[in-house]
Amino acid sequence: MEEEPLETAVQYLPGTPRCDDNDDDNNDNDRVVDTPSTMTTNVVGSSDAKVEYRRALLVSTTLSTMTTNVVGSSDAKVEYRRALLVSTTPSTMTTNVVGSSDAKVEYRRALLVSTTPSTMTTNVVGSSDAKVEYRRALLVSTTPSTMTTNVVGSSDAKVEYRRALLVSTTPSTMTTNVVGSSDAKVEYRRALLVSTTPSTMTTNVVGSSDAKVEYRRALLVSTTLSTMTTNVVGSSDAKVEYRRALLVSTTPSTMTTNVVESGDEKVESRRRSRVAGGLVKAMQGS
Repeated sequence: MEEEPLETAVQYLPGTPRCDDNDDDNNDNDRVVDTPSTMTTNVVGSSDAKVEYRRALLVSTTLSTMTTNVVGSSDAKVEYRRALLVSTTPSTMTTNVVGSSDAKVEYRRALLVSTTPSTMTTNVVGSSDAKVEYRRALLVSTTPSTMTTNVVGSSDAKVEYRRALLVSTTPSTMTTNVVGSSDAKVEYRRALLVSTTPSTMTTNVVGSSDAKVEYRRALLVSTTLSTMTTNVVGSSDAKVEYRRALLVSTTPSTMTTNVVESGDEKVESRRRSRVAGGLVKAMQGS
């Protein structure tokens, strides 16, 4: 891509050094040598010295009347710096991706994230407030294409990014999510976590020795209402009924129908051991 002459891209301020030494030798090192010592290192993560001078020069010559640049702003005064920074991204850089291990693609992401409008509050996922939607859309759209659908609890590092993103962007107005709550504000995080359970996981069971099925149980147990006391079986106190129902409903399908005070000693032994183990794990999880 042919570079645009700097004179057409910026308005030079008095005393600003020019990068063109007019010797027509096409030696890019001339620009680096002429870089003012007050200029910081150009571009994040770039190892190409050729792209160092132009950014520093353009940034330093941004009109002083312009406020901090913001992306997507409708205010013409703040559009200049954004266009400037975007246009000066090294042509050797590919489309930026978040979480990539390739240093070449890190610059544009850092640029976009850092230029989020200051008028925008912390981005939240699912918010109905248009002001907070920008950063989320930005981060989601820059998820590496090499990443598969995110799953929670996956051991595959490639799929961890989107989950962390979604969890971290849960609206701050939402309290700790709880399962079964009638309060709409706390439903979002639960739905998020449940919907991102790895597809390789079977129906969750309590007390199972199969690691694949442990995630959903831990999720449900950990999201039990904090206002509920330790669950007890057979209690008439509504507050303690929730956790019991949870544990009973998640009994492994390989277990026979649970019975209380059964006359069958073999069934009783297994039930007691499973229930005890489930309760211990539930208490540890909480």
